[in-house]
Amino acid sequence: MSQSTETSDELFLAAVAEFLDGDVRPTISDKALRFRLLIASSLLRSVASERAQDAELREAEVERLGVLLGATAPWDLEELNALLVSDIRAGERGDAAEAKVRSHLLKTLRERLAARNPRFDTAPEIE
Repeated sequence: MSQSTETSDELFLAAVAEFLDGDVRPTISDKALRFRLLIASSLLRSVASERAQDAELREAEVERLGVLLGATAPWDLEELNALLVSDIRAGERGDAAEAKVRSHLLKTLRERLAARNPRFDTAPEIE
C-alpha cells in the first residue's frame, strides 16, 4: 500500500476548507453564517478524508482479490470483482476456497463500514 494516497482532488478539498476556516470565517460577523462556514469546511475535510481512505481500501481489496484469484496481471478492482462473481457463479471451487471468499468479503465489508462510520461495531463477534 502506498504511503500517501492523497490526490489533487483531496488536496484541493482540504485547501478550500483551510481557506474557509482561515481566511473567510474570521471576516464574517454574522454568527449563523460563521457556523455554516464551519460546517462547510468540516464537510470538505470529511469528504477529502473519505476519498483518501477509499483509495487505500481499494488498493488493499485489489491486493487481496489478486491473491485470492491467483491474478498476476495488473487488474483493476472492477475486473477482479467480475472474476470473483464469475468464480462464485461457476461454483467449481471447494469449501476451502469458499471460506477464503467469505473471509475476503467480510474483511472488505468491515473496512468499508469502519471508513464510513468509525463508531460502527465491526467486531467479529457480531456475525
